[in-house]
Amino acid sequence: LVLRTERPEVAALAVRTSVRRFDPELAVHELRPMTIVIEDELSTSRILFSLFVAFAVLALVLAGTGLYGLMAYGVSQRRREIAIRMALGANRREISALVLGRAARLTAAGMLIGTVGAFGIAHALSAVLFGVTATDPSTYLAVAGVLLAVALLASVVPARRAAALDAAAG
Repeated sequence: LVLRTERPEVAALAVRTSVRRFDPELAVHELRPMTIVIEDELSTSRILFSLFVAFAVLALVLAGTGLYGLMAYGVSQRRREIAIRMALGANRREISALVLGRAARLTAAGMLIGTVGAFGIAHALSAVLFGVTATDPSTYLAVAGVLLAVALLASVVPARRAAALDAAAG
């Protein structure tokens, strides 16, 4: 039974009284406002959404940390090469572009693989998506933009370190 009322307490008392008059043996329980009923119905979806967001943020942090580590390791392994390039006339901007270009290629390859994987599992997740389709282009573009920003941020420090190398110290 669903009732629309301005004062739920009064309506609950009236319902209990009416049911007792009709059948005293009949139990009346779970008289709740509709807002509580809706909250209970949406709580599972909200928990799933919160878990997806938490895992997405964790994955983003791990991806950024991994790319930073990879780029920093690559710069440390190529110190001699970078020093030779600088001794031969490469400026700091070109060295930074070299490191950022490598990061961009790695990021593009990862995004391509991730997009193919996302299309593969998108239909399985469509049951928990609200307001978007499983292949919504704006969602894919937004995710790509965030990933590119994280990749750029993760690559800036190694690129600066590479550009700051002393050609004589190589």
